[in-house]
Amino acid sequence: MMLAAVNPMERKTQKRIYHLDGAELHFESAKRTDCMYKAEIRLEDGKKRYYHCRALTKKNAMKEVSVFVKSIEDQTGQKVAWRFSNESAYRLGHQIEDRTIKSRLKRLANEFFELD
Repeated sequence: MMLAAVNPMERKTQKRIYHLDGAELHFESAKRTDCMYKAEIRLEDGKKRYYHCRALTKKNAMKEVSVFVKSIEDQTGQKVAWRFSNESAYRLGHQIEDRTIKSRLKRLANEFFELD
C-alpha cells in the first residue's frame, strides 16, 4: 500500500461572492478548515460579515483584510469596523498603523529634521 505525500503548504481555496447594496464583490479565500485568521467585519448599518484569510502570518493577514475592507468601503461609501476573531478591539477603516521600532524612529526623525 502506497500513501501519497501531502504538501502542507498547498492550500485549498474557495471563491466567494459578497452582495453589498447591489454590488457584487468577488474574492477567493481559504476554506474554513485551514484558515488561521478570521476577520469579523461590521458595517455602519449593523451587518456583520466574516472573512477567512489565506495568509499564514498575522502581518500578511492584516494586509489581506485591509484590501478587503478598502473594497467594501469603496463600494458602499460607509466606514467599516473590523477585528480578528480572537481580539477584543475593533479597527476603523482600511489603514493599518505600522508599529515597528524602525518606523517609529523614522517618523520621529521626520518630525524633527524634515527628512524625506
